Amino acid sequence: MNVDWDEAICGIRIIKIRNLMRELGSLEVDLAWVASQLEVSWSKSEAVVVELIEREWIKQVESSPASNPLFKIANHGRSLAAARSIPRITRAKAEQILKGFMRRVHEVNADDDFGMYVHEVYLFGSFLDPSKNSLGDLDLIAWLSLRRIVGRQAHDYEIERQELLGVRRWNKDFLVHEVKCYLKAREPHISIGSTTLLDRPIPKLLIYSAPPEVCSEHEHRGHESCWLGGRGVARRS
Repeated sequence: MNVDWDEAICGIRIIKIRNLMRELGSLEVDLAWVASQLEVSWSKSEAVVVELIEREWIKQVESSPASNPLFKIANHGRSLAAARSIPRITRAKAEQILKGFMRRVHEVNADDDFGMYVHEVYLFGSFLDPSKNSLGDLDLIAWLSLRRIVGRQAHDYEIERQELLGVRRWNKDFLVHEVKCYLKAREPHISIGSTTLLDRPIPKLLIYSAPPEVCSEHEHRGHESCWLGGRGVARRS
């Protein structure tokens, strides 16, 4: 999510609103709670709530009483909660980051040890506006699909992969998690959005589609790879 950290909402800095979203989490709260968290008056909290609803960062709980309405976080609010205050980058720097990201996309799709492959990659957000040279982050959508290897069962392979990499806590979405970690490579300026954004009427640009040999079922191509400590290591046998 591209956030202007110099912005203020009703006189309240955006970083404080971001922290409010983090505190909100899965709660359903009233105006008194908002006023307490932001340390503002009741009337100021009302103005803030109106603005947050308009931005679709929060929404009113439909079943709450009109006399004391309750509010909960909305999808855009979750994106704000996850946003980090990092230095802005130039377009040239963003292009370098994108180049590295796409290199890793090709590495993932060339390595059958990854349980998922990158089916498509889309760009969206401020990078699509050529007039903007100062960017908060690089907004990408990576549509991942299950890699179909002859004789490989997805559930069994997910367990096998976690055991191989020494993952102690079971993660049912580990194959997706592993690929996304590899693609992001701990780059703070990469923001990988949900594929649900593909259904929304926002400007986006398709920049990569996997070739048929990656998408179709095939024999394992003899790679041995691992993702450890934030570093990708791939070896061809």
